[in-house]
Amino acid sequence: MMLYLETYGCAANRSHGEVMKGILQKGGCDITENEELADVLVLNSCIVKTPTENKIVHKLKRWQEDYPDKKIIVSGCMPQADYSKTVDVVPEASLVGPNNCRDITKAVRKTMEGERVEYLDEKKEDRFCLPRIRENDLIGIVEIAQGCCGNCSYCQVKFAKGELKSYESDSIVDEVKRSLRSGCKEIWLTTQDTASYGTDIGTSLPELLEKIVKVPGKFRVRIGMMNVDTLQPILEELAEVYGSDKIYSFLHLPLQSGSNRILEEMNRRYTVEEFKKVVERFRDSVPELNLWTDIIVGFPSENENDFKRTVETVEEIKPDRVNVSRFGLRPGTRAESLDDKRSEETKKIRSRKLSDLTREIRTDRLKNFVGEDREVLILGKNKRVWKGKDGTYRNVLVENGKNVKGSFRKVEIKSCGVSGLVGSISY
Repeated sequence: MMLYLETYGCAANRSHGEVMKGILQKGGCDITENEELADVLVLNSCIVKTPTENKIVHKLKRWQEDYPDKKIIVSGCMPQADYSKTVDVVPEASLVGPNNCRDITKAVRKTMEGERVEYLDEKKEDRFCLPRIRENDLIGIVEIAQGCCGNCSYCQVKFAKGELKSYESDSIVDEVKRSLRSGCKEIWLTTQDTASYGTDIGTSLPELLEKIVKVPGKFRVRIGMMNVDTLQPILEELAEVYGSDKIYSFLHLPLQSGSNRILEEMNRRYTVEEFKKVVERFRDSVPELNLWTDIIVGFPSENENDFKRTVETVEEIKPDRVNVSRFGLRPGTRAESLDDKRSEETKKIRSRKLSDLTREIRTDRLKNFVGEDREVLILGKNKRVWKGKDGTYRNVLVENGKNVKGSFRKVEIKSCGVSGLVGSISY
């Protein structure tokens, strides 16, 4: 049996996709990268953003039109969070929720036998020590928890992921060790909000990281997105752990808006001033900090002054990367009841302005690294150049070298572009 699986969404979802592929292969399925060759098409879905959902809906409709004889399975967050829409789009598809990765082989077998099945359990499963087919054999994605403590007014994720459930630290460390034994050199710690890890089981993210950095070997850890309100109680301990050369000098901290009024309506549970204090504390400890943030433009009540405050905040904090999203109403959220006064054209204009600004900031910051030697982990190849990450998780394109994948190399930075640094290996 030939199977094609396509994943959308966050690092956790990508991890689920890797595990499902591994389980399916172990169960006797052949995995193909060509959907035309497959007997079964699996779409591992995401529901965070309206554009992503639109892409998923379009893909599912196209599959039904192009492959009327193929079986379809929808996995991931969409069937769990928006069951009625999923069934409306693909009424004959089987459904596998985010807590049922272990059931994927059974779902495929029954679906191929002509039975439509639904595995949509609410009880959270861990996915440690399971087979997986990695997207990149050098990157180990380790999920440390599921669910979150927040309740943002615009977000559907909690409908799919539920309340926070942290996994035991020993199990996480064992999974890190397993990833390293398989050849991984970069570990991604992921969940909906990594700063909230452990608050439900009497531990914390800094305590987990202290255990991980003691694992022998040369590797780097990317800590996933953290929210300001859950990061503040562990700020000092976390900033100290960032001193380890095994932790990327990388912080993904969503701002969402530079207006406290909008943040309150979003139910983000922090202020712009608190956001700035966290950034300032990290930059004190990590001078080369690579700061990523997220911003939503066009929230229903966002006016010109609110947007102006957002622009001013970005100009002040100068993040290295900003993920700009245009607000889209998500079914079942509290924001759905708000009167969306912002036209799509207004959202487009604000999005473009922010994107242009952040592109300028990113380029100016990257210029500071030209002429330096950076230790780069080479993770793969893009056409004729190698791709890697320096210790701050900044992209580095390497123009020379043979058979260097998976190695740490000193690279002299020659230039920079919008997306990263460019250099040559110093032999």
